[in-house]
Amino acid sequence: MARRFYSTSSSSAPRQHPLHLWLRAEQKPMEQRTLLHPTHVEQLLKSGIKVTVEASRQRCIKDSDYARIQHPLFSMAPELAWRKDPKVPQDAVIAGLKELDDGKDTTPLRHRHIYFAHCYKGQQGSEALLQRFKKGGGKLYDLEFLTDDRGVRVASFSNAAGRVGASLGLEAWARQQLQDGKVPSLSAQNTTYAKYEDLDAHVRPLIEQASAKNGRKPTLFVIGALGRSGKGAVASGEAVGVNITQWDMKETSKGGPFKELLAADVFVNCIYLNPKGPKSAPFLTPEMISNNNNNSNNDNTSSDNSRQLSVLVDVSCDSTNPNTPLPIYNETTEFGRPTLVLVPGTGNQRPFEVIAIDHLPSLVPYSSSKDFADQMIGHLLAFDSTPVWQRAVDLFEEKLAQNTN
Repeated sequence: MARRFYSTSSSSAPRQHPLHLWLRAEQKPMEQRTLLHPTHVEQLLKSGIKVTVEASRQRCIKDSDYARIQHPLFSMAPELAWRKDPKVPQDAVIAGLKELDDGKDTTPLRHRHIYFAHCYKGQQGSEALLQRFKKGGGKLYDLEFLTDDRGVRVASFSNAAGRVGASLGLEAWARQQLQDGKVPSLSAQNTTYAKYEDLDAHVRPLIEQASAKNGRKPTLFVIGALGRSGKGAVASGEAVGVNITQWDMKETSKGGPFKELLAADVFVNCIYLNPKGPKSAPFLTPEMISNNNNNSNNDNTSSDNSRQLSVLVDVSCDSTNPNTPLPIYNETTEFGRPTLVLVPGTGNQRPFEVIAIDHLPSLVPYSSSKDFADQMIGHLLAFDSTPVWQRAVDLFEEKLAQNTN
């Protein structure tokens, strides 16, 4: 059995690698995801990297699954030891996913940190966070800005976002049918699903019931189908057996609006919106959504005078971007309120709802964590020795200079 708690004294086992990776417990409420699965910890240990894992009350993987690891370079630590115990080694690299705390802590940060800090674009609290790094002499390797030579992120939760988004969109459609158009279709999402298969098993019978009632399966329309999130959305549709239309840059190059979307039931937008790119014609317009005549035959056709589409899932969540291709809504949703009702399903109206949740992967913490860790492990094995890490720390130094003068 691995040592239950870490020790700051010299170990009898020689250190084989200069890196000591410290997996901290997440503090964001309901955040069950983790940067490392036990299998990834074992890969790091085999390469000679020392690993400490903090206990966690909310992580999707039990503490006991880590504690089973037997290796002289592995140890467990109490929850939040990295922050509370001044004896935590200065050379430890503190690794996690989301915010370090509630944003009220002003303690200087003396370690190197790996996580999604969200502090480079003027977000609330960003200046205070960067000041903590400056005062403590620590460094930030922001996961959002770990990129390859082409500027593409080396790891993301995009596939998971697409999978979860499509699943929720299809569930919303199914409940609309089963509730005779009553919206909002989805109640607060208080249950997480450890794996994609568990979420599929939840959605599949609802699709079957709604399809039996309507006499047809729904059509899922995915734009950005060749990207990471798009492939996830397609995989979700395939898992529950619905019809799928897949578009990418080739199909959208003609420019919108796209009346073809009106013939689908659920539209999942998975495009990456380049903030420096030119403004393009919208995919959908408010006028297209307000054209809400209900097709009593429940067929899968659309004309200029009808709209079959009743659910939009905007995985990109770019509603405030002036270049958004979806200028039909202007606020995000959350798991406590999953949908935004734009058209109520009353009388002869077909309902229309928007799902725009910016943390979709949290609904499937185990699977999404594993996907992300699989993408990250090779880079962690080469920590601070490749251009990927150098670019990240260079960006940190640049932002530190800009925001803390």
